Amino acid sequence: MFKKIIKKVFFLALAFILMVVFHRFSVNKFNITDKTSELKESLPAAYKAYSFSSFEVEKDKLLQYADALFQEDVAAGKTDKEFKGFTIVEYSWKALDEHQEEINVKESLALFLPLILAVLVIVALIVSIRLGLSAIRKLDFDNEATSF
Repeated sequence: MFKKIIKKVFFLALAFILMVVFHRFSVNKFNITDKTSELKESLPAAYKAYSFSSFEVEKDKLLQYADALFQEDVAAGKTDKEFKGFTIVEYSWKALDEHQEEINVKESLALFLPLILAVLVIVALIVSIRLGLSAIRKLDFDNEATSF
């Protein structure tokens, strides 16, 4: 059984490596022109939103937009709060709404990935606890005497 598992893992890894190599060479075949310059993207660049560094960069970018909106409201006298805590969250939501052209879908994904991860972890915990509790049942002890 252990050999079957190793064999399946080996074939799965081989298929993944072949897929990555195929993707790498097929994406880089495009010439740099106006029409295909957007299509020329390597595998690491395609999944850049899934990295921690991308999250940090996009978070800093969003905080700059939020701070600019906060400074506009302070200058107009609309708020007297400090830029910390829930005020940052409030102005970040406003920045996401007002700067949709600058913040595209990939950048939004990078911003929301920690939230999605937290929701998925909570769902996994609830499901595992629920399934674990349903497996608990009264133990049956049928201790009948046996003769030797």
